[in-house]
Amino acid sequence: MIKIINLYEKYVPIKDLTDGNVKVDSDISTDKINSYLLDDLKSVSKSTGIKIQITTAKSDHSKGTKSGNTSRHHTNQAVDIAKLNGQGSNHASNGKNGSAQFRVNGNKIKDALVKMGYNWNGEGKSNPKAVLWQTNIGGNHFNHLHVSNTTGESSPPIDTKSSDDDVASSTDTKIDKQDATYTPIEGGLGILDKAVTNFANSVTTTANESVQNEINRFKELL
Repeated sequence: MIKIINLYEKYVPIKDLTDGNVKVDSDISTDKINSYLLDDLKSVSKSTGIKIQITTAKSDHSKGTKSGNTSRHHTNQAVDIAKLNGQGSNHASNGKNGSAQFRVNGNKIKDALVKMGYNWNGEGKSNPKAVLWQTNIGGNHFNHLHVSNTTGESSPPIDTKSSDDDVASSTDTKIDKQDATYTPIEGGLGILDKAVTNFANSVTTTANESVQNEINRFKELL
C-alpha cells in the first residue's frame, strides 16, 4: 500500500520533470508520468550524451495494446521516444530503412537502459522495466523507443568512471609496491644485476671520497 501511495505521489506533469537533456512535445507536456521513469531517462541521456525527446505519453496513446492488455501509457508509466538529438527515424519500418543515425542513437539508448535493468523487447508482469526497440512487438518500434517502468523506484545511475578509477587505483598500488621494495633479479641475470649494484655503490663511495679530499686540501690552505 505504501509503495502504491508513493508511486501515486510521483505522478507529475512531464514538463515539470524534463531538463536540457530530456524534452517533451508541447501537446503532451501536461500529461502526468511516473517520475522514476523520467529519472532513468535523464540518467541515460547524461551517460550517452544523446538528447531525448518524449513524443508520446498518455493522452495521445490508446488505452489498450494489440494483445488486449491495458497499455502502460494509460497508467502513466510509459513513454515513446521518436526523436534523438532532434532527429527522427525518417519513417523507419525495419532494421535497414529510415535514418541510420537514429538507429545508432537508439541502440545506445537501449543498451544504457538494459544496463540499468530494463528488459529488451519483453513487457509484462515479469518485466516491470522494459524497452521495446527494433521490433514489431506491440507495433512498429523501429521508428521509436517505448520505455516503461512500473517498479515505483528509479534505477541506479550508470557509473561510467568506476572501471577507469579501479584500473588507475590498481596501477597506483602496483607502482607503490615496486617503489617501496627492491627485489634483486634471480637466475642467470642475477650476476649482471649484482654487478650493476656493486658498480653503483663504488661510484657513490668514490664520489664521496673525492669530495672529502677536496675539503681537506682546502683546510690545509687556511
